[in-house]
Amino acid sequence: MTLKLPALILPGHTEAHATSCARYLEECIPGSDYWDVHLESQPPDLVRDRILAFFAAHAGAGMR
Repeated sequence: MTLKLPALILPGHTEAHATSCARYLEECIPGSDYWDVHLESQPPDLVRDRILAFFAAHAGAGMR
C-alpha cells in the first residue's frame, strides 16, 4: 500500500487470478492503471501492446 511507482493492473478471471483481487489492488495502489477489459477480450497481441504503451507512458518514472 506504499508503492510510489506506476502500476498496470490486468484483471483475470480464473481460480488463480480473481477479478476481485485486481480491483482490490486498484484500490490499494494510488494512481494505478486498471485495464478494465474482460479476460476473453485480451488476446496476446492486445495485451503486449497495452503493456508496451504503459511502459512508454511511464518511461523515466523508475521503470526500466
